[in-house]
Amino acid sequence: MLVVPIPLYLVEANIRKISAKRSCSCPSFPPQSSVELMKHTTTRYGTWKPIDEGITLTWRDLSVYVRQKKVWYKKHKGNQKPFKRVLNNVSGAVGPGSLVALMGASGAGKSTLMNALAHRTPGGVVVDGDIMVNGHRANRSMNSLSGYVHQDDLFVGSLTVREHLLFNARLRMDRRTTKAEREGRVSEMIKELGLKRVQNNRIGVPGTDKSLSGGERKRLAFATEILTGPPLTLLVKPPTSPTRA
Repeated sequence: MLVVPIPLYLVEANIRKISAKRSCSCPSFPPQSSVELMKHTTTRYGTWKPIDEGITLTWRDLSVYVRQKKVWYKKHKGNQKPFKRVLNNVSGAVGPGSLVALMGASGAGKSTLMNALAHRTPGGVVVDGDIMVNGHRANRSMNSLSGYVHQDDLFVGSLTVREHLLFNARLRMDRRTTKAEREGRVSEMIKELGLKRVQNNRIGVPGTDKSLSGGERKRLAFATEILTGPPLTLLVKPPTSPTRA
């Protein structure tokens, strides 16, 4: 799932230029040289921040390759272990303010696509194609630009909900942010995500009596990623609680 805020005007002026040169049913995105957003952004302590109007994420002809398993490789002679293509020429676009859901059967490649877009692919995985953010080729700065909710929760079970969020606020938020501002943001997230009742409960370990429910853990993971208000949020697996969404 992708959640992105929006500047349609960034794309409209360039679509006419591209359509004259290229005929394609895929979403068009502006060339890197046509939108110079990087000149108008403010850099803080080495992190890149987009303009306030939001971002447009586009990808074209995106393919992902992984190495074949050793069992398959032993049956075939060759100098190098062959690759298997798990995503084949995928194209798409997400504008600011949009909510996009990727739906498909297990093993269809949803998580693989999300990892590729977020530049979080493991070693040995090859990504081929174009991933653009506001007309600029995406790179490792996507880690600071986007929030990413993992499929598996990453928590320290001995911390309470509030302690966990305060700890992450100190790590993620601008170092010039005051203590009062961090605590205010944490309180806001606790209220918005319906965690006020369990804010002083320990996160615990799944399967034990004293631990958060599955839905509460997912909401806590989401709250952690949106503490800094990223313009792009990717959720590999959305909250599945039957009572809260």
